[in-house]
Amino acid sequence: MKKQSPEETQTFNDVTIPAFLDTAPMKDEHHIVVKPEKNPIDGQVHFVVRGRDINGALAKLYANQPVGALDLIRSLKTLRSAIFTLKGTRS
Repeated sequence: MKKQSPEETQTFNDVTIPAFLDTAPMKDEHHIVVKPEKNPIDGQVHFVVRGRDINGALAKLYANQPVGALDLIRSLKTLRSAIFTLKGTRS
């Protein structure tokens, strides 16, 4: 039985990396969950990524692992929409 990595959390300010991590292959293999959050002090939106072996998932990004173009576009549009929604709300 393969030992599972403990859950990790990392925060990103840019939407592109969380969009890659939010694609189906990363979500399935690394149990990635991306949650956009608004900083109440400066109003900036950042992305909290939780999952197993996030650094391993990032290594796949930097190794240029293929992901579906439509998966990436869907994820990017969803997260960008969250930016506009959160920026329009008061904390």
